[in-house]
Amino acid sequence: FTLRTRIDRARHLLLERDATVRGVAFDCGFQDPATFTRAFRRFGGITPSEYRLHSFGGDSPVRRAVV
Repeated sequence: FTLRTRIDRARHLLLERDATVRGVAFDCGFQDPATFTRAFRRFGGITPSEYRLHSFGGDSPVRRAVV
């Protein structure tokens, strides 16, 4: 997979309420959750936890920037 494909898959998996950030990192082929978080932030400007929070929350500038 390319890094972009892995991050896109991670975004989808993060929307599953029972998935953990750590589990998503490993499912998307990252050896370390910290490496996953850095890569995710590089593509989306926010961390996986922030993405999940804003996806389940109300409308926010961060959510609009990621979508």
